[in-house]
Amino acid sequence: MTTIRLGSHDEDVFVLQRMLSMLGFNVVTDCIFGNGTLSAVTTFQSQNNLTTDGIVGYNTWQCLFDNSFAPSDILEGVDISHHNSDEGGAVDFDFIADNYWFCFVKSTEGATVQDAQFLENFKSLRDRHILRGAYHFFRMMNPDVQGQIDNFLTAGIDYRQKGILPPVLDVEPSLKEFQNTDTLTASKNDIVARMHTWLDAVETKTNKTPIIYTSRHIWDDILKSPTGFERYPLWVASYSNTATRPNMPLNWNNYIMWQYTENGTVNGKSGFDINRCIISYADLLKLAGF
Repeated sequence: MTTIRLGSHDEDVFVLQRMLSMLGFNVVTDCIFGNGTLSAVTTFQSQNNLTTDGIVGYNTWQCLFDNSFAPSDILEGVDISHHNSDEGGAVDFDFIADNYWFCFVKSTEGATVQDAQFLENFKSLRDRHILRGAYHFFRMMNPDVQGQIDNFLTAGIDYRQKGILPPVLDVEPSLKEFQNTDTLTASKNDIVARMHTWLDAVETKTNKTPIIYTSRHIWDDILKSPTGFERYPLWVASYSNTATRPNMPLNWNNYIMWQYTENGTVNGKSGFDINRCIISYADLLKLAGF
């Protein structure tokens, strides 16, 4: 993290303001280090026996990261694709910036498909300093795994930038593939091998450990609980507004995100995937390169 002070205005200021707001300080997340942010910073420094100079340097950042966020804090985020940006239903990114902590965007599918709204969506998220990531919809029966790798890696994401979350491999059948799950199960060894190839190549190129998105039904019933993926962070789909824990696939004891509904409402518009992140905001920031 860079040293920031009164007058600073960048992504680090936005992160600082979100941290302070989570701690109960009344600050506006406008990316501008003004007098309101200064007052909150000096109060925080005083409360934690830091030098009360209003400058957010190493010691203040370290105190924020070390002491501010327990894993029990529920951070919610959304994931979107062009389906959320159709006529009359454009995504309100200002609403997301005010109410959610992260957003994943569909970038690619299979070896050739690129989401029509991806670059526009990703830029809108960057302009609002929202933690953002991209997911690749894995065509399970497509043998051209190198094409799927190249499709994702040429989508226009610079993983050296701060604010970008790890790449995601979306492991779920397409609607057409879902029509014959017996074929998927019969081909599971080939599918699993291609998944390993994609994950290895993308991790090598981006220098970030990818996240796997899937559900218990897909992982256990269709793919028959493949092993060798346990080191990857899990984003699990399990739809329940009342359960305290998702329905977990075998071989994973932990998860970092839970997609608990596919029909959430964002600023009055329904049909959004809403996710809970169970790691701390500090850990989420580290995943995003801060």
